[in-house]
Amino acid sequence: MKNKLLIILTPFIILLLSFKLTLFEINYSSKSPDAKNVIDYLKNKAQLNDNFSEREKLHLKDVKSIINKISLIFYFLLTIYGLLLFNIKPNIQKTVLKAGKLSLFVIVGLLILIVAFFKPIFISMHYILFRNNLWLLPKGSLLLDIYPLSFFHKFAILFLIQAFLLSLAIILIGSLIKRFLKENASKNARGEGGAK
Repeated sequence: MKNKLLIILTPFIILLLSFKLTLFEINYSSKSPDAKNVIDYLKNKAQLNDNFSEREKLHLKDVKSIINKISLIFYFLLTIYGLLLFNIKPNIQKTVLKAGKLSLFVIVGLLILIVAFFKPIFISMHYILFRNNLWLLPKGSLLLDIYPLSFFHKFAILFLIQAFLLSLAIILIGSLIKRFLKENASKNARGEGGAK
C-alpha cells in the first residue's frame, strides 16, 4: 500500500517541484523593470509599484495567494513522500521505476495537451483557480503587455520539459538501483558458492 501511494504521489511531487523551479528560475533579465517587480512581489521581496492599476494589483494578490497555497501543498506532500520513502518495502527498484514511468506518462500526456490546446486550458484554469473576474484585464493593461499569452505558453512548455527530465532521472535512479542489487546478489551467490 505504501509503495503504491509513493508511486501515485511521484508525478504530483515532480510537477509541483518543476513549477516552483521554473517560476523563480526562468530568465527574466530581458524583461522590463515592471516584470521584475512582479516576480519580486511574488517572492515577497517587494511591493508592486504604482505603474500597475488597482485591478492588476488585486489580480496579482490572488496569484500570490495561489502560489503560496501551491507551496504549502508541495511541502505537505513532500513530507508524506519522505516518510513513505524511508519506510518503503522490499523491491525498492521496482517502486522507483514504476514511479518514474508513471510520471513520464502523465507529463508526456500533459505536454501533448499543452501543445495542442494551450489557450482553452489556460482560460479554463483561470475559471477554476480564481473566484472572481479580475484576471479578465482590459486591452492595453501593463500586465498583458509584459506577460502576454505567449509568455505563459513558453513557461508551461519549460515547466513540463523540466518535469520530463526529472522523471527520466527517477527512471535512471531506479535502473541503477536494480543493477546494483543484481550485481550485489551475484557477488553474494559466488561468495557462498566459493565457501562451499
